[in-house]
Amino acid sequence: MDILTASTLAVLTIYGPARVIDGDTVVVNQTHVRLKGVDAAEMNTNLGKHSKQVMISIVGTGNKLTCYLTGEKTYKRDVGYCFTEAHVDINQEIIARGAALACPRYDTRYVEFETEAAIANQQRARYCGTPARRTKSIPAATPIAPEPPPATSTPKPPEPTTPPATTTSKPDGSDAGWVIGLAVIVAYLMFRKRMIHHMAGVPMPRYRRSSWGRAFMYGMIRGLGRRW
Repeated sequence: MDILTASTLAVLTIYGPARVIDGDTVVVNQTHVRLKGVDAAEMNTNLGKHSKQVMISIVGTGNKLTCYLTGEKTYKRDVGYCFTEAHVDINQEIIARGAALACPRYDTRYVEFETEAAIANQQRARYCGTPARRTKSIPAATPIAPEPPPATSTPKPPEPTTPPATTTSKPDGSDAGWVIGLAVIVAYLMFRKRMIHHMAGVPMPRYRRSSWGRAFMYGMIRGLGRRW
């Protein structure tokens, strides 16, 4: 409200017993006051009749109201805001109870008090305009920090590979052992046989050509005897 002088405020403020005309009009001290920012349904509708009953329950019967007039007029009615002796803003209360809508073309302060039921059931008057769409505040999403790029690690030099130790295998004597042992046995047998024939004066027997296997074996044994 603009800053008003004491004399101006005395002219624009009225106080006295009140009666209800409809959901958005009251009479205070014989002054018809059109409640600013309120859009109630017409009296020839069920919603209008319901709105009047709700306003009566707010104002009461024979109770007094204090109205602050704006100096505007509409259909021979003064426009203003009215309060009960308990300091209840009846403009706001009728909307908050779902019995009327706000009239944002003339005042937007009451739009936030509209109920979903009233918005669904009542058609807003054309002269009241369309309020800005009310949207629920959606919390801003927490920005996700971008993932850091993968660290570029310096490649490690390849570890020197130690070549396998080359071991020189020493003969363990296992392969030559049986040869030596066999040679010793054969030499002993040859020596023994020679001694027997020598002592008996019998010449060494000669094997027939047909027994080539025994002759080959005998020759090998003799050769081994000579070597050892």
